[in-house]
Amino acid sequence: MLVQMSKEALIPSPAVYGSSRLTADLDDIHVESLATSIARHEHQIRRHRHVDLFQFFVIQSGHADCQMDAQRLALDGPGLLVVPALAVHQFVFTPGTSGQVVSISHALLREFERVTGGQDWLGGLGTARWIPLDRSHAVFSSGDALWHRFNEPTQRRLHLTACAMTLVSSIVSACDQHREARAVVPGGQQQLVDAFIQDIEEHYASNDTIPDYCRRLKVTERTLRRATTARLQLSPIALVHQRKCLEAQRLLRFTALSISEVAYALGFSDPSYFSRRFKQLTGVVPRGLRPQ
Repeated sequence: MLVQMSKEALIPSPAVYGSSRLTADLDDIHVESLATSIARHEHQIRRHRHVDLFQFFVIQSGHADCQMDAQRLALDGPGLLVVPALAVHQFVFTPGTSGQVVSISHALLREFERVTGGQDWLGGLGTARWIPLDRSHAVFSSGDALWHRFNEPTQRRLHLTACAMTLVSSIVSACDQHREARAVVPGGQQQLVDAFIQDIEEHYASNDTIPDYCRRLKVTERTLRRATTARLQLSPIALVHQRKCLEAQRLLRFTALSISEVAYALGFSDPSYFSRRFKQLTGVVPRGLRPQ
């Protein structure tokens, strides 16, 4: 779990977990059998993140316990896990879990958006989420097709990227359907924390206060604070700040927005305050994350 953003420098940031590159010839697509990856790492993938890589775990069957930033997720296949760039994640898989893990660069996803007429695919993929799916969903057939194409003796760039774009299109559709169907489920502390984290995902760029979140969740501030402290050892406001900070890092790394524009996009009215707050949370000033 990412407890303090200032500890991010200590988090491993490989291209692909256990590898220094994606492939010998392609720097923006990698596909691996989950069974192979799980066996190589003895069923456990340790805490890490990817700076400019999005990952999609297409789980056909089996189970995994996942820690994703502040969320704890139980993944029971079949389903899809979306891991955005910079999301800190770790897994423990049960033996026999099957499927694929697909890694695609931020730059290639941007190219997919351009080719499809400027559709906002990255907007739908910027939130970490687990989506249970029926085994007949197009995500699984697209994942199988991409895996076979990736493992052909002679990779053809055009065919491979076309298969990857088909898979990403299916994933974006699944994310849209999941967002529309999602409803807050009443229950204990973990359900409340999960609902709060999802609400943060939808409103972190606003100026909403903790009372605003509580009104939507229909709980008192005390109840919410007790739940987040018990489950995550973090206060509600710390979780909101953490998410804003994560998004700020993505915008600073991956866009040409000025620091002031990033501040305004995240609900800050004073860019100087944003810069001070960002340094408090990360240990670096915003301009320190700009590509060199």
